[in-house]
Amino acid sequence: MPDLKGNYNISGITGFLYHDLAGGNSSMKVNADRQKQQLSKISYEKKYIAVIIFFVFFSCSNHIQTGSSLSRSDIEYIKKLKLLNEDEKIYKFYSEYKNKVAGNFFTNKRLATYWIDERNKEKDEISFAFYPDIKSIDTIYDAGLTYSPYMLVTKRDNSKFKVSVNGEKKDIKSFFEEALKQWELHKDSRECLFINNTN
Repeated sequence: MPDLKGNYNISGITGFLYHDLAGGNSSMKVNADRQKQQLSKISYEKKYIAVIIFFVFFSCSNHIQTGSSLSRSDIEYIKKLKLLNEDEKIYKFYSEYKNKVAGNFFTNKRLATYWIDERNKEKDEISFAFYPDIKSIDTIYDAGLTYSPYMLVTKRDNSKFKVSVNGEKKDIKSFFEEALKQWELHKDSRECLFINNTN
């Protein structure tokens, strides 16, 4: 603006321009950074909530089942995997995911586990042992934060596999103890040996 004499205050104009270019842009940059941080925080919170929902969902949906609570299609599917004979009874069953994909169980004749890869059949893992073929069973309650408790089954040929289970501590304990009891009852069973030789 001109003064009373009609002269312009150049320093005032340049000062305004400097404030606009330096101070003003700096303020805009700070606001942009704050918005970016807020968006990043919201994105992180959404991911965190999604992870919690995922684990809550699967911890609620995956639980230890009895053989009688399995559907007819589940039983037929397990038979199709050649992990169950007509005269076998599943006592307890646990799946980390869907029953068609994963299963861990014990019967009156064997311990078994399976993982069926829905995209690549070469990655399928199916393991079992009839009780007379089992040399030892180690129960692992504390397998770390990212793993379920499991029984490490060692067969007489020294091959090993894991039967995993998760849930309430008392239910895990019951699963392990009942499986061990079945092993003690049937580890010298001639009937199991006969099935093993003809299967």
